[in-house]
Amino acid sequence: MGENYSYTLLFEYMVPNYSLRDIIEIVDEESPFGLPTIRVLGRKGVRVDIKLETLGHIRGYFSMYTRVMGIIIDGFRYTNLLGRIFKTNHISLVQTKHDHVLITTYTEIPVSREEFIEAIKNDKKLYYLYDDIMNSSLDIEFIHDPKVIEEVKEHYYSRYGEQVRLP
Repeated sequence: MGENYSYTLLFEYMVPNYSLRDIIEIVDEESPFGLPTIRVLGRKGVRVDIKLETLGHIRGYFSMYTRVMGIIIDGFRYTNLLGRIFKTNHISLVQTKHDHVLITTYTEIPVSREEFIEAIKNDKKLYYLYDDIMNSSLDIEFIHDPKVIEEVKEHYYSRYGEQVRLP
């Protein structure tokens, strides 16, 4: 008694009563339901604060989509490119430097920076990063260090189980 409740009925198309903090893309302005059709791309950043023997103390935010100094980094495409073409797991740290953005990517197997930049240039959704690299607004470095990947996996798998997605 005296309490207010909010209900969301489950239908094929629904709008939640609260912010899910989703990052979305509108894929169609029209739908049979009179509302736009959306694709959920990810969630807003999640705070990360971990101490690793290999990398030390890492504090920041994890997000699959991020914008740093005007450069939009699509983490889904970046990760899929590394997995699909170079067959490696990785962890990437994004930092701002004085005049550019640096992505340091630790990998399980060696990855050639030049081959990766060529793959970015030819990717239909990441090609725009090529111009940022050529203009020295973005730099990408690869460090082959399987111990880093193993330690990050161990840290998250021991906390959340093997179904967890690594940040």
